[in-house]
Amino acid sequence: MKDPKSDLRIFFEKLSHVTNLRCTAESTIEGKKILKVGQASVQVQVLDANSFIYNEKGTWIMPELATDFINTLRWTFDKKNKKVRLEHLHRGKDEAVFLFDFTYDKPNHLIALDAHLCPPDSYTAKINYGADYIEYQCRVLGPEKNELLTYYYE
Repeated sequence: MKDPKSDLRIFFEKLSHVTNLRCTAESTIEGKKILKVGQASVQVQVLDANSFIYNEKGTWIMPELATDFINTLRWTFDKKNKKVRLEHLHRGKDEAVFLFDFTYDKPNHLIALDAHLCPPDSYTAKINYGADYIEYQCRVLGPEKNELLTYYYE
């Protein structure tokens, strides 16, 4: 059996080599499906051996509209507790918004330990990865939301 801590370390090291992002957002609003497609560059800022920041800058393309976006995320490897934490830094490093703690599920697959709650919505997530990609998926469900976000990092 594969050592989960080793698999998490391999995944975490892969994160540090990312330079590009392709993403999709599939939404269903009032029975109508909407697809947004995006791409971005990713600059990785190393904080220490177990933590770094993703600075994403790109464009969402929707039917008849393109919108620029900036996203800042912090990834942290917690070796002792065998998890990788993801936080959103849209308010800055000192006001990080906790999103998920990911843990080993099976080879090349991580799952979020708990849902992220942002009432009235609930977010769940999983990560698949291979030799040259990381696929992060987040499902958002709520009274007015039904969205699947897929981030494909290379």
